Amino acid sequence: MSDEIVKYSNQFNNQALRKFTALDLDLLMAIASRVRDKGTDEVAFTFEELKRLAGLQRNMTNDEFAKQIANVNRRLLALNFEFQNEEHDIIQFALFAGFVTSPTKRTLTVSVNSRFSFLLNDLTSQFTRFELAEFTALRSSYAKECYRRLKQYRQTGVWKVSLEDFRRLLDVPKSYRPSEINKYVLKPIEEELGPLLNLKVHRKYLKKKPGRGRASLVGFEFEFDPEKVPGGAPAPRVELSGSVVTDEARKSLRAGCRLAAVSHRPDGQGREDDVRGDGMHRRCETDGDDRHQQIKIERGELAAERARAELDAYKAAHDGLTPFEVARRSHDSQAMPDDRMEPGIEPTLF
Repeated sequence: MSDEIVKYSNQFNNQALRKFTALDLDLLMAIASRVRDKGTDEVAFTFEELKRLAGLQRNMTNDEFAKQIANVNRRLLALNFEFQNEEHDIIQFALFAGFVTSPTKRTLTVSVNSRFSFLLNDLTSQFTRFELAEFTALRSSYAKECYRRLKQYRQTGVWKVSLEDFRRLLDVPKSYRPSEINKYVLKPIEEELGPLLNLKVHRKYLKKKPGRGRASLVGFEFEFDPEKVPGGAPAPRVELSGSVVTDEARKSLRAGCRLAAVSHRPDGQGREDDVRGDGMHRRCETDGDDRHQQIKIERGELAAERARAELDAYKAAHDGLTPFEVARRSHDSQAMPDDRMEPGIEPTLF
């Protein structure tokens, strides 16, 4: 099983696998690993082989396992797979043309739909690739679905996704608020993929105008260790968004201030209210504590250095123009002759 590789077109990642359990996903990826590069030929599995490929640990009778397999295809048929071709036609299809489960023979026989065999065959570029054993070892269905998308960006190490697409692709309930997404979706992802891929999850916020309330969560940027291709050229580096870098620097500064706050409390416990919103430790504001000031200086220098690097990269990609200058040119080019941006008001860019 350690040599089994799952490989498919990146277009498959655009499909949300709704209502799939962790076991459903394991079975589907096990099947995908074996039908790869088999064209439209029928591929047969014994139940024992399929259980081994899917890493199934619990005992199931033949009838129970047959029902589980049938449920996988039932859910696939309910999905109504969809993609757009080069002419922008919207095409809907069933992935498998044949899917026969036999409890008496203890076998599964499948064949890929001939019109869409390109999703699993003759892949030379724009594909997702990962080890089946690594995938089936994950417990959470959210971790599995996130893992597949991260592997699409395995050479760059950054996956940027909007909140709307994240909800759709991972089948996150629409009723989940950001706090519930953190608890029930991102927590298992970070717990399982953090150690495996050195994953860091960055939240991206849309900052509202002053006095208009808190910033809104609009997306995520997943940062992880990129894979190195033996003998191949490294992929172009993908940078985190400027707003994410700034937020991370601010969090780092607040963390340093909180450490300084610990030394000022008799119980040795720093509290949230020891640090103001701007990162200044309240006690240090008046006593000039050297340890706090040194932390603040170091964190501030780090934030400034990263901000300068982000600005330099942006200007290099936009003919030496700053974000404000680009926004003004865009606004002026679309505005009427007598319509101009009000002086002193800068757009918010992310």
